[in-house]
Amino acid sequence: MLRYRLLPYFYTLLYTTHRTGAPIMRPLFFEFPRDANTHRVDAQFILGKSVLVSPVLKPNKTTVRAYFPHGDWFNLFDYGKHVRGARAGVHVTLDAARDAVNAHVRGGLCCPCRRWG
Repeated sequence: MLRYRLLPYFYTLLYTTHRTGAPIMRPLFFEFPRDANTHRVDAQFILGKSVLVSPVLKPNKTTVRAYFPHGDWFNLFDYGKHVRGARAGVHVTLDAARDAVNAHVRGGLCCPCRRWG
């Protein structure tokens, strides 16, 4: 199950929080301070350095507008879906299913996706 695969990642985040005081759930500008577009994003958050969450905050919405900072991002639940960020990032409209959360994993870092096979 996914939650058990994410446990080592969350344990590492908790340890990092204990050692540095950095929050587990962070605004995007915390992780991407040089990207001015992240300074205005208030409807998304990032867990640690790797998991970007784009929740639906309004009732009866079927899409959500998400900002992806520079880098490669992969859907947490569907490994085949890849969002390729531009140099300055990219805004993407994502489908908002009632039974799933839009969560993406940042590629190229030591992150939980390496544990998925």
